[in-house]
Amino acid sequence: MIPVADSEKCMCGHVHVKTGTLIFAGMMIVGGACGIVNNLTELGGENVLATVVSLLINIAHLLFGGAAFHAVKKEQPKFLWPFIVYQYITLGACAAFGAISQLVPTWVAKWLDMVKEGEEASDYAGAVRLVLFTFTVLFACVILYTYWCLSVIKNCHAWLTSNSSSTQEATNAQKV
Repeated sequence: MIPVADSEKCMCGHVHVKTGTLIFAGMMIVGGACGIVNNLTELGGENVLATVVSLLINIAHLLFGGAAFHAVKKEQPKFLWPFIVYQYITLGACAAFGAISQLVPTWVAKWLDMVKEGEEASDYAGAVRLVLFTFTVLFACVILYTYWCLSVIKNCHAWLTSNSSSTQEATNAQKV
């Protein structure tokens, strides 16, 4: 095994950031492709809006994963930016949904049509709060995974940028 500097290691510490980025990009491509196939089987279903939104997200996964894969293979760090921005959006959305889900349990009970005639939404607040807490834990897991992915991609971007600038300096030195 070739020794790798600590600044060039993936957060797991076992692989180079370039390899870690390729793994995350591959997971994104496979997830996007599988999601698109799943969405195409559900297009005639009842909830068309949710299917279309899911289809758009899966297409984004496919495109951003492909761009990250291309960035690493061709050593062009600018193609990592869509992936980085997407990860920041995911972090923000999960944090917002997690916070909102803890603040409005009675609204969720009404929105999910849990409240029957003659009952109050506050009667369901405890049960809804428990379900929403479970979702918040899931959002926290997604936040941790996204942060891990984001840090690996950003380290790869920094490595590719420094690697490409040193290559340009060597090329310019040869021209002189």
